[in-house]
Amino acid sequence: MLEKLPITDEQIRACLQETYGLTVTEIEFLPLGYDAAASVYRVWADSQPYFLKVKAEAVNELSVRLPRYLQQHGLAQVV
Repeated sequence: MLEKLPITDEQIRACLQETYGLTVTEIEFLPLGYDAAASVYRVWADSQPYFLKVKAEAVNELSVRLPRYLQQHGLAQVV
């Protein structure tokens, strides 16, 4: 999505702190991607850059768990 979803940087910061324990120092919206129901950001937290995708709709849990499972079992090219 080339436009930001209606979520503030402070909401993102609070969610990342509460859910992952990350102390966010910088949030940069990146106007790229093909998912019309998502926005992407570069987030700096604890001196590390992270790629963050914020979805406007519920995420299918399998779409998150399956790539992690495959990566943990030796597949290096899993996104």
